[in-house]
Amino acid sequence: MATPITFTIFNNSSTAATIDTFTFTDDPSIVHVATLTNFGVVGDFTGTFTTTNTPLAGDSQIDFIVNYTTTTNVVGTYTGTIDISATLNSVVIPITVTNAVAYSLTPMANPNFTPIAGGGANPSSGGGGGGFDIIPFIIGAALGIPVDCFTPDTLVLMADGTTKNIVDVAIGEQVLNHDQSQINTVKFIEKVLDTHWSHLYSPSPKLVPFATINHPLYINNVLSSVDPKEHYEAYPWLGPTAKLTPVAIVTTENQTVYNLWVDGDGTYIVNGYGTTSIMNDGAFLSKSANDGYLTPEQVLEILAAHANNGRALRVGSFLVNEFLGFIDIKPLSKAIAKSLSGPNTILKGLLVQGMRTVGLVANLIYKAKNYNV
Repeated sequence: MATPITFTIFNNSSTAATIDTFTFTDDPSIVHVATLTNFGVVGDFTGTFTTTNTPLAGDSQIDFIVNYTTTTNVVGTYTGTIDISATLNSVVIPITVTNAVAYSLTPMANPNFTPIAGGGANPSSGGGGGGFDIIPFIIGAALGIPVDCFTPDTLVLMADGTTKNIVDVAIGEQVLNHDQSQINTVKFIEKVLDTHWSHLYSPSPKLVPFATINHPLYINNVLSSVDPKEHYEAYPWLGPTAKLTPVAIVTTENQTVYNLWVDGDGTYIVNGYGTTSIMNDGAFLSKSANDGYLTPEQVLEILAAHANNGRALRVGSFLVNEFLGFIDIKPLSKAIAKSLSGPNTILKGLLVQGMRTVGLVANLIYKAKNYNV
């Protein structure tokens, strides 16, 4: 039976884009749970949707509806991994949705999808008594704004005045902050494959490009970015930045990059330029990793999921992360870490919705400040 599946692609950037093509495939082992029990039926999930020159304005979304076949005509829970790719302005952007869940119950916000109330095949039919009819399964596949960083050979100024390649810096080591006025301690190290920005820049003709295009640097002691408007849209908690004009920009493909999360004022020095961790010391996330509640991989998965699903969730996650790290209640942190790193559940949905709500309120405050960016 054909099941309508809606994939929603978000453009979290303030810059307009064009989607050239859109396709998706899934993991053959994906399981369709016919009811909200452990009874599972393997489904056949494949499909392709191709579109040409689909406009996608900044801060907007577009839905792709795809029909594919399942072995049953009821919708409960799907587990597994769905790999999606969108060709955006001729650049292929891969997206992976893991352990997606669609409940035929009360709508609940989630980083990966928005479930629709059961009781009918029509999405607008609302919660008609908890039925399990065919309903759209919505996955939010964002083209969003991850936190990327610096090339492995980027030199970090340590607290003792020596320098180290960022790839060789370890958690617990001390570094000088952006203006060398204080010493900060490394709390977590991002190591990611840059599949999003695909461009490195340099602020000086004496240096080869070493920073991903989104990462700000201090120029004359002022935090500066290549695109101040885009930067403020992505990381409003850092405030407005000055305009930075790169002397060189190069295109890269799947470059491994690094970023240090440090305490204190959240800054350090790379290749002679001050910079910010963007995430500061990572607070709850870094402490959860150091306490063994999360693996480094899980920290980065949570970071990517929240960064790539709208400004409200990105901002709210940062602020809640800071708050939970500040109060540092170990049993609470352990429970939240377990929920966020596990499969999608109603509790996880509530946590994410709470973060998104915090972000919505914070965004109103940022807007009221009326920064001229």
